[in-house]
Amino acid sequence: MPTVHCSNRDCQAPNDLGDRLCKTCQTPLLKRYLWSVGDWIKAYQPGELLLDRYLLVRPQVLLDTTPALGVDGPEEIPDHILPYQKLLPFRLNVPEVYDYFPSWDEEKDLSVWLLDYGSVPLDETGEPLHDRLLPSLGEMWEQASPLQQLTWLWQMIRLWQPLQRQGVVSSLLEFDWLRVQGPQIFLQQLQLDEHQFYETKYLAGVWEPLLTNAHPAIADFCQTLWQRLKQGKIPHADYLLRVLDTGIQSLAEQYDFSYTVFAQTDGGPSRDHNEDACFPVSETPIEGQQLANTMTLICDGVGGQEGGEIASQWVIDHLPIRIISKIQKQMNEPDQIRSFIQHLKEDIEEVNEQLNRRNDREERVERERMGTTLVMALADFQQFFLANVGDSRCYWLTKDSCKQVTVDDDVASREVRLGLMLYRHAVELPRSGALTQAVGLGPAGQLHPIIQRLIVPTDCLFLLCSDGFCDNNRVEQYWQDDFLPVLQGDRPIAEAVPRLIELANQVNGHDNVSVALMHCQISPSVPTPTQAETAAATGEDETTLEEDFAGDTEFGLKAIAYLDFSQKPVARPKETEPEHAIPQQDPKESLASRPFDTQPPLPPEEIPLNPPLDPPPTMAKQPEPAHRSGGLAAKFLALSKTSQLLIAGGIVIIIAALTVAVLNLGQGNGEQNQPSSSLIDLSVGHG
Repeated sequence: MPTVHCSNRDCQAPNDLGDRLCKTCQTPLLKRYLWSVGDWIKAYQPGELLLDRYLLVRPQVLLDTTPALGVDGPEEIPDHILPYQKLLPFRLNVPEVYDYFPSWDEEKDLSVWLLDYGSVPLDETGEPLHDRLLPSLGEMWEQASPLQQLTWLWQMIRLWQPLQRQGVVSSLLEFDWLRVQGPQIFLQQLQLDEHQFYETKYLAGVWEPLLTNAHPAIADFCQTLWQRLKQGKIPHADYLLRVLDTGIQSLAEQYDFSYTVFAQTDGGPSRDHNEDACFPVSETPIEGQQLANTMTLICDGVGGQEGGEIASQWVIDHLPIRIISKIQKQMNEPDQIRSFIQHLKEDIEEVNEQLNRRNDREERVERERMGTTLVMALADFQQFFLANVGDSRCYWLTKDSCKQVTVDDDVASREVRLGLMLYRHAVELPRSGALTQAVGLGPAGQLHPIIQRLIVPTDCLFLLCSDGFCDNNRVEQYWQDDFLPVLQGDRPIAEAVPRLIELANQVNGHDNVSVALMHCQISPSVPTPTQAETAAATGEDETTLEEDFAGDTEFGLKAIAYLDFSQKPVARPKETEPEHAIPQQDPKESLASRPFDTQPPLPPEEIPLNPPLDPPPTMAKQPEPAHRSGGLAAKFLALSKTSQLLIAGGIVIIIAALTVAVLNLGQGNGEQNQPSSSLIDLSVGHG
């Protein structure tokens, strides 16, 4: 009878498949189910054991019966596996390759690779609830909240550019591969693109069953978006992302967001001093919903470095103050978000530079230099900002899932992102956990903090911790026993954090330990009536978005950018300018009506986690024209952009023709009309 071995490396005792705890050490059993890709696997029947390790439990689904062991991995990563490796920073949405079996037939491709999805829903017997490990987007769509629905769309389009760079963007066009893992869209697998000409308009067919069956509160939004996609009037992914961002912002105003933060640190049973530090330092949890009241940090003085505790405390003492001093009251506009992310990066670099200069002044070299890891989180209503350097981590936990968000800055992760090894192979290498960067060890130009922006659509927990807690897969093992009670309201966060530190000291105990929990709770603040319900209450005739906003912009998307989900648009003559639901913004400067330029492709190793949020300077807000009515200038500005370009081009051609004619006439008149020497010199000088 097949068994599953304990994932505790000091135990690894065999257990029955139905057991929840290890019979020997009482560690929660880590049941790692994997999705297989490749035809060779079809030759096996459920119940068979592959390579004396992987149990086939159903078609294409295998269970690793010895999860504490590493894998050998191929000598060279095949081309069709490389995109998974390069996309490691997008681990929230893209699976990781767990193991790979090369083809034993040189003439046929019989290779098989196993994909790791992390935590998957299990039934009471410990087997997967879903045939393909995760539920499909289609079956989860109708029961989701409107905020969750828009967030799923946002996540998909956020993946467009990174997947396009790796030649696998067509994976987003396979509707059956769109799976759901908690609040996240998750791709079943990746496929190599057949060509390089995939456009966002292809999403119209894939998204049709979603956009035409959206929650009533966003039905018009999604219907108009679907029409524009079909018509090819969404120029590129950046444009679509900004439309969705603005829709999410408008919808989020109808929700109440509450964040509770609590952090503690402990020296642990085996260390004589504590090199960790945390923020905020408070005896009771702190509640809030905006950046200044939701910030939390974990710093771990770099192991083996002299003065690690000085470096970690230095960052805690200086970084929060710098960030809080630059926080804006509003964080809705793209330029405000970009500015804030840039400030985060600059503040981390400045604190790094101060530590680096101190190391230089004290003539510290190599392992004498002070350094620290950093993981920091801040929330602003539905927006969650995360920054990390080193191997301190952030996990995102819901009632259905536990996902690691950050990527460690260590040798193992570097080998994966370079496409040299599978992660399960790389972690077995000597010094695989050695850091590739930390705050304070070098100049700011050599530091590359990873900054992410996420959307929070449902109740959840964010765990920030040092490696003293997350080493040896402790989060994956204990998340259901020790984190779900907080989400379910059975354990207050003030009680949960000390219990987690005590747990880490018991099951790990080899290092200092720091834990910070951020509990997010979301509830609708007002009902979200449909247009029909609003019309019935007000006695007004229902007007469609197509009629209400016809001719507003070149792409007709201002309705989406400014849709108020709590009110029905008021019918008005088409020739008058509509009164939008967000009066503090000028309709002329809406996200949907700005010109957008695509970014140049980045090399794979430089893929940022949020490329669309860092647009080129040309995307800055354009000034309002000086004259809004009257005169030729106003009539010219009222024309479409295409008409303006044609007229301008014609004028340039006429001027050029006249110039040539004048020059020819001058040459025909001989020296009487020779240009002045100063003009000749000037032309040469500029040439």
